[in-house]
Amino acid sequence: MIARYPKTNFTPPPEGFFQGVFCDVVDLGLVQTTFGEKFRLRVAWQLAEIDATTSKRFTCTKTYTNSMHKRASLRGDLETLRGRLSETDAASFDLESLIGENCMLQIVHNVSESGDVYANVRAVVPLPRGTAPIAVTEYVRVKDRPARGVPPTRTPTPAPVRPRPAAPRPAVASRPEPDDAMPSDRPSAPTEWLTDDEIPF
Repeated sequence: MIARYPKTNFTPPPEGFFQGVFCDVVDLGLVQTTFGEKFRLRVAWQLAEIDATTSKRFTCTKTYTNSMHKRASLRGDLETLRGRLSETDAASFDLESLIGENCMLQIVHNVSESGDVYANVRAVVPLPRGTAPIAVTEYVRVKDRPARGVPPTRTPTPAPVRPRPAAPRPAVASRPEPDDAMPSDRPSAPTEWLTDDEIPF
């Protein structure tokens, strides 16, 4: 018996320089690496380039050691993007402030032993002057997604409320005059019930 080998249908973004926008920062916590346990984080960008297979924008990510040390790659990329940081600024840098910021990304491809192609972010540089920024679209941040195995919360749709039929009129002892019209005993038509559509992550 041959064990199944997973294949991916993911299409990596092409190589080159592309306009991108920061769309997520994810704290990965303490991760075991070849150099021991380290605190790691993942930064995600959405590119202006469209994936022809999905008609949506490409996304790419880069994983960093969660460190603002002078020699850390995270600090190096941030200083390339925003300029040199003082030690005070580096110690208090809020990564959430990156969300929505535009930049230029250099994407390079790496091929794994199994032949899969991966897109890696090699450089993060400022957006050229005069370039119109792009906004994040059709992306839900990891912190806002439902936990694995937990279905998304949906608002239950209440059952339609049907009107109660009118009570029958009591018998009238006196006989109506010939020109009098008897009122209808039929119940009124049911009211229409409207439901709200739940927006989709």
